[in-house]
Amino acid sequence: MATRYAPSRARFVDCQDHSAGTELLLVEGDSALASVSAVRDARTQAVLALQGKPLNAWQASEPRVAAHAQYRLLAEALGLPSPTSLDAIQLEHLRFARVALLFDPDADGIHIGALMVLYVQRWLPALIESGRLLMLRAPMF
Repeated sequence: MATRYAPSRARFVDCQDHSAGTELLLVEGDSALASVSAVRDARTQAVLALQGKPLNAWQASEPRVAAHAQYRLLAEALGLPSPTSLDAIQLEHLRFARVALLFDPDADGIHIGALMVLYVQRWLPALIESGRLLMLRAPMF
């Protein structure tokens, strides 16, 4: 059975399995959480809903990024000790094989997606280098 918990600024619906082939889907808000949760494979796909725009982690200091609620929640879901610490060794121990960004195709969703890619590029580059970060685009209509 999937575990649900609601940390301060996000919602998380876990998957049943955490072996190879699992995915963490990052979505924009509670309505996307409900929609994606309804159609996902509950065995292999978890969903984390972000609330609002994340901090621009490209320009922010490490302590500020590490303290940011949304990045802490993502790190917790991935099984990382900190939002700014992922190396090749930890990569093998992540709770999910892939992280997929699935945001609305409007201006806010594109901006949130860009901010998340900048965060991963600066602080978790091993996700990109290993091909474990996916950017999905929902249709506009």
